[in-house]
Amino acid sequence: MVPDAFAFVLHSHLPYARGAGRWPHGEEWVHEAVIGTYLPLLVALHDLRAAEVPFRMTVGLTPVLLDQLADAQIVERSLEYIDDQIRRAEVDRVRLRGEGHAHRAELAEFYVGLYRSLREAFVARFGSDIVGAFADLARTGHLEILTSAATHGYLPLLDERTVHLQLATGRRESRQLVGIEPTGIWLPECAYRPGLERILEEHGFTHFF
Repeated sequence: MVPDAFAFVLHSHLPYARGAGRWPHGEEWVHEAVIGTYLPLLVALHDLRAAEVPFRMTVGLTPVLLDQLADAQIVERSLEYIDDQIRRAEVDRVRLRGEGHAHRAELAEFYVGLYRSLREAFVARFGSDIVGAFADLARTGHLEILTSAATHGYLPLLDERTVHLQLATGRRESRQLVGIEPTGIWLPECAYRPGLERILEEHGFTHFF
């Protein structure tokens, strides 16, 4: 009798937006994800580990995303974006209080505190290294980091040689950036075709999502 099991798997991917301009369809897409997703998640997971709460989960981080999160210029511009969000929240807090909207001013105050705490975590706690913060959790066994195809290519539509290149390059890139050999992979768009499992095994993957 196989016992019931539960796998907590998150997946994260962003198309390559580095240097693609700013709002609404440029690099700020990455900055928004940093402050709205990756930093809050990392703070929560590192807090759980520090409190010695036992947990283990899986996170898919595609090579395209890892490359961007590790890029020095994106890190610099992400900090600029966070600082801008802090300033905007501070302006709203003062304005709303002056207009007599006490509850809205309290909401703005909440965001001032939240953004400041996330910036502090980014710089002081994680050394402005989001990839390293994920890798640190992986080294202690709290997190498994999945890789993906190199460019997030839709594998069922690619010829076999290209699939091999996508998998080999994606795995190598993740290993270089995270420092851990990935054995699991998130298939781009969860797309599977017959025969793909054999190719995955040839590249050392033991499980896929």
